[in-house]
Amino acid sequence: MLQQIGTTFGYTPATLGILTAIPLVAFAAASPLVTPLAARLGSDHTMLIALLAIAVGNAMRTFGAAPGLWLGTVLFSSAMAVGNVLVPVIIRRDFGNHVPAATAFSSACINYWFCCRRADCKSACRLRSFLAAGFGHVGIACPTYCGTMGLACVRKLRQIIRWH
Repeated sequence: MLQQIGTTFGYTPATLGILTAIPLVAFAAASPLVTPLAARLGSDHTMLIALLAIAVGNAMRTFGAAPGLWLGTVLFSSAMAVGNVLVPVIIRRDFGNHVPAATAFSSACINYWFCCRRADCKSACRLRSFLAAGFGHVGIACPTYCGTMGLACVRKLRQIIRWH
C-alpha cells in the first residue's frame, strides 16, 4: 500500500518514511496527555472522543487527498494512543475480577480487526478465497470473515459480563 501512496502522490521514499513515522511520534506525544484529559472528562467521554477522532482521521486519510493523508494520519494515530492508554483502565474498572480474560478478549478482537484489514494476512482471512469464489469479489470476503469474528467477540463479551 505504501508504494501505491508514493505513486499516487509522487512521494519519495524519504517522504514515505516520514509518513510511516507519524504514528510512532503521535503515540509518544499524545500518550502523556491522556491521563489528565481522562481525569478532566472521564474515561468514557475521552474514549468516545477518541473513537470519533479515529473515524474522522480515517475518513480524512481516505478521502482528503495529500493534506488529508497527513492530517488524518496524525489525528488517527493520536486517537489510537488514547485508546492504547484507556482500554486497560476501562477493563480494570469494569472487569476487575476478570482482568486477564477481558484483556485477552480485547487483544484478540484487536488482532482480528488488524489482520482482516491487511490484504496479505492469510492466517486471519482463511475464508477469504472461499467467500471470494462464492461472492465473486475478494473485498467482500475479508469483511464477511471479520463480521463473523466480531459476532464471536460479542458472544465472548457476553460471557465475560456474566462473570462480572
